[in-house]
Amino acid sequence: MDRVAEELEGIRRAIEGLNGMAREALETIPKPESKVERTIRMAVLIAGILGALNAVDIVRRWIAGG
Repeated sequence: MDRVAEELEGIRRAIEGLNGMAREALETIPKPESKVERTIRMAVLIAGILGALNAVDIVRRWIAGG
């Protein structure tokens, strides 16, 4: 009976190890973005581009003297 208990304990430990490896694998997979997050990210990107273009336009006008 003790041998059966030891074997079951070994199986339980092996399953726990596999469970831990599966959790680590799932944590490394990126989660899909929500639509709100994607929209906010796009808005920030567009605002950054417009800000850079504005700075270039200011420098261009300053150099041109206008």
